[in-house]
Amino acid sequence: MAVATQASADDLAIDPCNASRATKFIGDEASEEARAELAIAVMPIETVRWVAPGEATTDDLDPNRLNVMLDVDNKIESVGCG
Repeated sequence: MAVATQASADDLAIDPCNASRATKFIGDEASEEARAELAIAVMPIETVRWVAPGEATTDDLDPNRLNVMLDVDNKIESVGCG
């Protein structure tokens, strides 16, 4: 299981959704275990949006929300704030 450290205010100003902490999951299958580990890794971020190919999303921009884009094989393709 991933071990997370508390994000500092400076870290969150640069990377408001802690996407840099989620990049290590790129290429992993989005299993329940991986989703739980990613959620812990990006703490204190509470909003993680998992987006499958072709899935509709809202256009509202939330810099504190982590978007996790999945590929057709349910693998994590990319991560970013929004």
